[in-house]
Amino acid sequence: MIKKYPVYDLLSGKIVSFKELPIIHKKIYGYHPDKIMFVKSSNSEMAVFRIEKDDILTVYITKEIQNGGIYLCEMDDRKMIRQIRREENKLILQQYANGDSTIIVDIKKIKVIGRIVRNEFSIR
Repeated sequence: MIKKYPVYDLLSGKIVSFKELPIIHKKIYGYHPDKIMFVKSSNSEMAVFRIEKDDILTVYITKEIQNGGIYLCEMDDRKMIRQIRREENKLILQQYANGDSTIIVDIKKIKVIGRIVRNEFSIR
């Protein structure tokens, strides 16, 4: 069976393309087909992790945070890709662009959408 997924632009939230993927053993890339989504990176803020502008990222939709994981999250109505670490009731968001940009926020002020589990990029 083939499932068609929209690819969303990270900033605008608009659909920029579609991906058609086969469901094998009731999974796509090892995850339940209803628990993944795709976003197109809008900048190179996470280039140290090889996430650059126009890369297609596979997001496993989850609220669970694993320390050091790279996540799609939303804060102040802005979606972003960040490495997240959890310390007590705070989250440490790291970006690594323009030096080491670290933000510490209360866990209630950020919405974790999902963990980045795959990055597709084109060779230029």
